[in-house]
Amino acid sequence: MLNIQGGFEVFQSASLEIVNPPKGYMINAWPLFSQYTGGLRLHEFTIFCGATGSGKTQFLANLVCHLTKQKVKCFIASVETGQNDFARRMMSAAGRTDFNSGHAMPMEKFSPTIRANEHMLEHTIFSTHDNRIDVLEMVQTLQYLNEKKGVEVAVLDNLNFFLKPTKASDTLIEMDEAVHAFVMLAKKIPIHIFMVMHPKKTEGGKVLSEFDIKGSSTSVQEASNVLLFNRLNEDEMTGSFSPLTRELVFKKIRKRGAFVNKKFYMDFNQGAYDELEDRTSQDNGGIQPTRKAPGRGNKFFGPDL
Repeated sequence: MLNIQGGFEVFQSASLEIVNPPKGYMINAWPLFSQYTGGLRLHEFTIFCGATGSGKTQFLANLVCHLTKQKVKCFIASVETGQNDFARRMMSAAGRTDFNSGHAMPMEKFSPTIRANEHMLEHTIFSTHDNRIDVLEMVQTLQYLNEKKGVEVAVLDNLNFFLKPTKASDTLIEMDEAVHAFVMLAKKIPIHIFMVMHPKKTEGGKVLSEFDIKGSSTSVQEASNVLLFNRLNEDEMTGSFSPLTRELVFKKIRKRGAFVNKKFYMDFNQGAYDELEDRTSQDNGGIQPTRKAPGRGNKFFGPDL
């Protein structure tokens, strides 16, 4: 059977997609993130890469927290840190209090946060895997969750847990096959998959390019979006920037090419990531962003979490 289609049918199908594009979820509390991405669109696969210890997991907990507040059903496979750790991080983001410090805390200290954010309980499903997961098993799990439970965003942390133990020479092949399986799944079903991938060892500890992501270029080529997440170097901490500021840059956005390489910044405060109100160019044009007061929100995008 030939895999071909006539021009009339293809252009008709393309026209319908222009009229009714794939649904995307804006993050109401993160207007710049939403502007750059156009929202987390279904049928897409995003690579999220940052150095170890940069705060990736807490960022993802904030992302899921905001999505569930908007009643988006999310699945979290936080294999590296575990489901309880991720839940505590979400509570920290919602309550703007560090509930993941390891210090004992009375129930009455954090129970109000849970009661005020029941959306986190209602709209999340967690994987209980604590070791390597077969890619086919996860693909089948995501298909089931999408069809039967309405899951539309999946956070997978991280790619290494979907790779079989193998010799170094076969690692790139394993990585490409795993990414390809998730990319093809996202094309098939209405879901957005957010995959954490580790960087290579880079000078200065920052991930500066999509080519700093561990693996072959095939994964980057197949991904819909590539987001890099970095701590600032000491010489970058000027003006309102601090050791708690994080730099984010999309190195690939399939639907929003005009925003590729534009940087934006977030501040971390007691579990929560808040955007800095920075509408400047890629190099900031020498202008430092101003801080957005936690909880103040935005008149177009609604209140912060």
